[in-house]
Amino acid sequence: MKRKLAAAIGIAGMMVSIAACGGDGGDGGSDKSGADAKELTVWLTVDAQNNWPELVKAADAAVTKKHPGIKINHEYYGWPDKNAKLDAVLATDKAPDVVEMGNTEMLGYMVKGAFAPLDAGQFDNSAAWLDGLKASVTYEGKTYGVPYYAGGRVANWRKDVFSSVGVKSAPKTYAELTSALDKVQKKEGDKFSAWYQPTRDWYAAMSFVYDAGGSIAVESGGQWKGNLSSPESIKGLKEFQKVVDTYMHGDKTKDESDRYIVYGQGKSGMIFAPAWEGATAAAKENDKTGKLEGNVEN
Repeated sequence: MKRKLAAAIGIAGMMVSIAACGGDGGDGGSDKSGADAKELTVWLTVDAQNNWPELVKAADAAVTKKHPGIKINHEYYGWPDKNAKLDAVLATDKAPDVVEMGNTEMLGYMVKGAFAPLDAGQFDNSAAWLDGLKASVTYEGKTYGVPYYAGGRVANWRKDVFSSVGVKSAPKTYAELTSALDKVQKKEGDKFSAWYQPTRDWYAAMSFVYDAGGSIAVESGGQWKGNLSSPESIKGLKEFQKVVDTYMHGDKTKDESDRYIVYGQGKSGMIFAPAWEGATAAAKENDKTGKLEGNVEN
């Protein structure tokens, strides 16, 4: 029997999975029947394990208070590994009841019918869900996940590096930013990345695409068509390439997974990253320069 997963973008989904897990969606379901479940298996990413374990405990406490006696089992995965593992167990009795998903990962699973639909009205704050996150868990009018958190990508730079070239405050325009970066790059030389920007970070690349008026795809008549070859998208991609060619002097084959570690090694003046990466780079275990605490700024 094929189980449907009670999907959620993270911790908040724990609250709904009791009622939704094991939903059969018309194809038989599982031997779990929602509120009768005695155990709940929750997959989270290592971000939750490393950065907000107290939130996980608080969510567990809320679930067990409402459902006394239930056992909650956690498994933690890295982002690159999670979906491969999920694909391997999705049609078996080893599938989790709740899984943390990124918003860009949701659509493929919703289209395939892998997740059980949820009633958003069961959540007191559902009317306040961010539009972007609400859209990412919605398909054909049904809701398949609960927004967990939203994180913005920001420029994070070393104040000492930029101050050394006369930049005392945050640039207010893109032109001011590139002017400051030019000064840093000239001073530090080609062994240093004024802007450390992994080329395989497509989130960053798409920021340039959308800023130029392009997009990944466009919908017409219920069909989606790739749009990265449009003049606007090409313009954005060329600007992204210019940034990489001008300011990125690290390994250009890398992705962004260890960007905060590289930043902590003192090899770059700025990163464009989720807001937490600057603080993580400045943590004692990652700051190999001994200069980052109190010296990184968004």
